[in-house]
Parts: sequence; structure tokens; C-alpha cells
Amino acid sequence: MDVYEIGKRIREIRRARGYTLEEIARNIGVAKSTIQRYENGLIANPKLPVLQAIAWSLNVDLRFLLCKQPYSIADDLKYFDTKIKENRNYYNCIHDYFGFRCFGESDGNVEIILDSNHNLTYCINIRDYLEFCHLLRERMDYEFKVLLSRAKTVKTDTKIMDIFDAINTICKEE
Repeated sequence: MDVYEIGKRIREIRRARGYTLEEIARNIGVAKSTIQRYENGLIANPKLPVLQAIAWSLNVDLRFLLCKQPYSIADDLKYFDTKIKENRNYYNCIHDYFGFRCFGESDGNVEIILDSNHNLTYCINIRDYLEFCHLLRERMDYEFKVLLSRAKTVKTDTKIMDIFDAINTICKEE
């Protein structure tokens, strides 16, 4: 694994997609300097979970970052399909909220039909679609944290928790 080539790929994709070091670092929960060190090939033994998180944040296949394959639209299509399958409930919520249906992909685009107008089909670039969904998730996470920061905390009754623990133990044994 050539750490310089990995870093070069991270930097190229990040810049091509218009992300800053800070955005990628914030998305995956590391310091900006960590992303810089990965991009500059200064981490001798890159950690696979960090590389996977960077790949997820950049919407690329991890194999591309690891120099196992060149970048291609086919990779984006596979990645898109995997993301949808892994997060089906999340994407369905987005589709329901905005009132559209996503009907697969062709030539690197997602076909979307609005519930309000079945006569039009919109072809949206897969990367743009995934970025849109990713930004929505970030925003919802942020707003949820704000909501919790304003909430009054209430101590959970330990007796109730003991009962739940006992029920879970019994269920696991059966």
C-alpha cells in the first residue's frame, strides 16, 4: 500500500468534490491535521477504519483509495447501490419527505420521478444525489444535537433498567 498514492487520491477526490479538509475531518470525527497527514502520505500505517470513513465521506469505493482499482463510473454505480441497500430506511424517509421515487441508475445518473408529476423523469448525477443525502443526514444530526442540548435531562429509574436487563438476559437464553 503506497501511502503517497493513497494521499494523492484522497486529495484529488476531495478537491474535485469541493470539500475542505475541515469538512472531511468533521464528517468522520478526526482532526483536520489527521486528514492533512493522510493526504501528504505522512501516516506510515494507515488505519483501515479511518480510510473507510474517508472513502464514505468522499462517496468513493475504499478500493479506489487503496489503489486496488482505477476510478470509474461502474464503481460509482456499485457504490450507489451498496449505499442505498445499507441505508434503505434513511433513503426511503428522504424520498417520502420530498415526494419522489428513485428508480435505479443509468450512465452514472439516478432516475427520479416526483410524486406530484409522474410525466417527468429527472436524471441526477449519482455523486450529487449521494452528497445531497449525506448533507441532509449531517444537518439532521446537528439539529438533533441542538435539540438534545436544550432538553431537560431526567434520571432513569435504576429499578426499571434492572427489569429491562433481566428481560433481555432471559430472551437471550431462550
